[in-house]
Amino acid sequence: MKNTKEKASKEIFEFLESDKKYLLLTGTHMFKKHELLISILNTTSDKKILFRANAMNNLDTILKVSQNIKSGVPYGVHNNTWWIGYT
Repeated sequence: MKNTKEKASKEIFEFLESDKKYLLLTGTHMFKKHELLISILNTTSDKKILFRANAMNNLDTILKVSQNIKSGVPYGVHNNTWWIGYT
């Protein structure tokens, strides 16, 4: 199966409906996958999300928040609590 937007959407929704503790979303087009994941998560509420990224410099743009993002600080984004980490 090709790595498509439809496949990624399906994986995200299956994860949200499961009892799994984490989702590893891999592949190319990182920013498109971030946007897809965030758009789906923004339709949920009361989730605690650990979002790991390889850099901190553009997370405020990805999350569409007006503050500088810091690792280890909880952020309220669209009725969810986001914790940011980077490798």
